[in-house]
Amino acid sequence: IKGYQAVAIVSRDGDVLASDQNPRDLDLERLAVGISSIFSVSEETIAQIGFPQGEALTLHTQNGTILFVSSQMETVADIRLMGITAPDGNWFYMKVQLENLFPKLMAELD
Repeated sequence: IKGYQAVAIVSRDGDVLASDQNPRDLDLERLAVGISSIFSVSEETIAQIGFPQGEALTLHTQNGTILFVSSQMETVADIRLMGITAPDGNWFYMKVQLENLFPKLMAELD
């Protein structure tokens, strides 16, 4: 994936369960907790306006793009996926790959 920096499997509470990253100086643990909190607030907010459950959150910054992806399958395993790309990275392709990873992870957990 162009601009790949990191990917992580994250618990509902924001704990990093597994990860891979390049460069190594990203603080994935801190980032996962923060993004999990933002995602939880967004889920509460969208429910108040009658939207269905949130599936993804994308945060664009000067240093890169952070993706946080949930799935209906996530409720079984209680995990979410996080990906990070460089500013010029292909964040949309990262999102698609994260979404495609859920069925593979669920098969491994069975």
